[in-house]
Formats: sequence, C-alpha cells, structure tokens
Amino acid sequence: MKKLSLLNLIVLVTLLISLTTVQADTLAGVADGGLRQNAVICNIFNAGPGDVTITSIQILNKSGTAYQVTPGGSNCGTVLSAGTSCGYGVSVNNIGVNACRIVINPSGANVRGLMTVRDSSENVIASVELR
Repeated sequence: MKKLSLLNLIVLVTLLISLTTVQADTLAGVADGGLRQNAVICNIFNAGPGDVTITSIQILNKSGTAYQVTPGGSNCGTVLSAGTSCGYGVSVNNIGVNACRIVINPSGANVRGLMTVRDSSENVIASVELR
C-alpha cells in the first residue's frame, strides 16, 4: 500500500507542477526591404489584463546572427505592463531578410507585434505582423 501511496503522490506532484508551469511564447516575423533597407524596428503591445515578462529581444540577419541591440535602441524593459507597448530597432547594412524575435512569459495570447523595415528617410518599405 505504501508503494501505491507514494506513486499517487508522485503523480499528483507531477500534475500540479505541469499545471503551474508557466509557458513562454515567442513572437517572430521575417521581412525583406530589398536594397533600400536601412533599419529594422520591432514593436510589441500588451492588450492583455496582466503584465508579461520580456525574456529576450532579438533582430536577426539572414544568417541567423543577432544584431547588437543597444540600450539606446530599445525602450523595452523586462516587464511589459497591461495596455502598454515598447519597441527596439537596429540599423542594418545587409541585403536580404531580417527577423524580429521576442520571447515573453507567460503566454502572449493578448500580445501583438509589428516588424517594420525602413529606408534611410524612415519610410516604411516592408512590414509584417509578429506571430
């Protein structure tokens, strides 16, 4: 009987852990601004009722190498409060696709994003929703 009780306890603890484990979501998008692209900007908005934690922000080139997002290139902190937005961006000097990638916690069911590629005059030449 003790084995059964211990087994039941292990199953219960495992179930509780799986129910309380917070899952992270990744929002991402890929766009190509062609020869005129000069900057990539990633914006996110929290339309949900609670805060989300931003665990990672990245802009990647076509090789998958992350650009260095400097503190001056981002107004995203570690927490995105309900009803607020933030953004980050980098100058790009490549021809080809770039990608925005944002990891948030908990689930971002109510978090939306937009990636824009801009030319040297700040005109949007390509945009894509982050999903």
